Amino acid sequence: MRRIEVRLYTFEELSEPAKAAAREWYRAGFEYRWFSECHDTLNAFAERFRLRLGRVSLGDSCDVSWHFDSASEDYYSLVGVRLWRYCQNNMLLDRLLVEFDDLPFCLDNDILNPLVEFMRRPNLAATWGDIMQQCIDSFCSAVAADVEFQQSDECIDESITANGYEFTCKGERYAS
Repeated sequence: MRRIEVRLYTFEELSEPAKAAAREWYRAGFEYRWFSECHDTLNAFAERFRLRLGRVSLGDSCDVSWHFDSASEDYYSLVGVRLWRYCQNNMLLDRLLVEFDDLPFCLDNDILNPLVEFMRRPNLAATWGDIMQQCIDSFCSAVAADVEFQQSDECIDESITANGYEFTCKGERYAS
């Protein structure tokens, strides 16, 4: 009979080099857990504003291409104050906030912020296409920032601790 004894450590008990090794183990298996919600938000936004999505790549280098589903909408050609007045007259912002209020995902606000800001302070040179692009860019920036945070030492340390992983003294994950 063979008996092997292994000393196990919680993350907090590890030396700094061992913590670095544990973080690298965690990063190697990293998968952003909110991709499904990000796609849901982006698809709901595209559907609401009649955008046809092309290439969609979400992550630390987010990239989304799109075009209008139909070029026949009257307000697509409006600019600045005229566009703002159209949105006001059609209560666009009020309806929009009610529609997106049902979506519980935190990045919903990021995709809507440029439109909300336009409604508060209209950009005199902005077209509907400009605003839609700003919304997509804002969303992509928020997704990239969240992915970056999820891979930060701070977030990884918290996740490792919360999951109660155990390690050898070298920071190698021990799985019984």
